[in-house]
Amino acid sequence: MRNLAPVALLLAACTGAVDYPSNLHDLRIVAMRSEPPEAVVGMSPQLPTFHLEALVLDPAGQGRALHYAFRACPFNNLRCEGGSGAIDLAQGDVVDNIAATDFSPSLDFIQAAQKNDPASILFGAYLMVSLKVTTDDGAELVSGKRVVLSLDRGSPMFKQATKLQLPSQTANKNPLEPVLLLGEKPDGTPVAGGDRPAVAVSPAPTFDVKDAQDREEYTVIKYDLTTLGPLLESFDYTWYTTKGHFTPFGSGGRVQGDPKDQPTKTTLDLQGEEPGDFDIYVVVRDGRGGETWIRRAGRLGQ
Repeated sequence: MRNLAPVALLLAACTGAVDYPSNLHDLRIVAMRSEPPEAVVGMSPQLPTFHLEALVLDPAGQGRALHYAFRACPFNNLRCEGGSGAIDLAQGDVVDNIAATDFSPSLDFIQAAQKNDPASILFGAYLMVSLKVTTDDGAELVSGKRVVLSLDRGSPMFKQATKLQLPSQTANKNPLEPVLLLGEKPDGTPVAGGDRPAVAVSPAPTFDVKDAQDREEYTVIKYDLTTLGPLLESFDYTWYTTKGHFTPFGSGGRVQGDPKDQPTKTTLDLQGEEPGDFDIYVVVRDGRGGETWIRRAGRLGQ
């Protein structure tokens, strides 16, 4: 791998500082989750309701108002623009860093999504929920979350549409909140929600997460209509901080072609930071639409 340090130094000289993605200093939609992340239908005529929450942070905003607007669309567009069938869900102000809405897709909406993606009968319909966050001084951010609506593989409707004889599947669930460790496994110290452990610049503090016990098994349908599985989820972790930056920014998960889970540990670089309190956010994703996060606190110096 090429050494990118000289490039980073050059950028720092030109712009004044390196803007690390793990450092929270500006308006950011950090993560979005849906409860549930997937609904399986087919045995019951009742349509699901998805509850969506977004983690919106604005550390440098000095408490300015953040306005949000949710939309949903039966086609794949982050802004829910450029197609027909988009609907407005909710508008409001971000409270305690959370923007939230409920989404209950109608039968017409679901049929439109299936028409736009005929393969959804096999693989599930991915329904886009778009979020726009704005401020009174003109800042704007857009993000989105695709919730999954799957046809029960054991239902008569699925068998009639696909001619496949498969057992029913279990809907995906969000990961549980990870347990943050100060230090590497297995000797790391758990950091609870009310804790604010003190750390020093040197040696740079290492953080990890306790091994997840809630990873689910699942089976996928391949394009040749055979099945692959059972497979075991692998969790990806993304790290954020209001002081310094994490290396690596993302941990865990798997590298293509390697069935082993990658290390989940990361290191917090606090060089040049002033003593004081800071926050850490850890976002965990299961690779299938499941997602959650935790906020923990720390203190640089005593």
